[in-house]
Amino acid sequence: MAIDMKDTLTLMQAMERIKTPASFLLDTFFPNVPEPALSTKIAVEYRKKGRSLAPFVSRGAKGVNMKRAGSTINIYEPPMMGPRTIVDPA
Repeated sequence: MAIDMKDTLTLMQAMERIKTPASFLLDTFFPNVPEPALSTKIAVEYRKKGRSLAPFVSRGAKGVNMKRAGSTINIYEPPMMGPRTIVDPA
């Protein structure tokens, strides 16, 4: 049976028969997709640090205490923006 490519009803029936793509990776690594936030404020976390090497410890010696680098959380409210000029295709 040939599919008529110009008939809308036939094409709609063909689309209903198409299988949905497998979502194994999406379901495995992202099981809970959060809803987008509708608030006007955004919390942004900054962490300023570089990679540090582990201190050398010889066998039988005590460990070395190291200071942890923390992070800073800032609340940001984006400004309302509107175009001032009209973009003309010409």
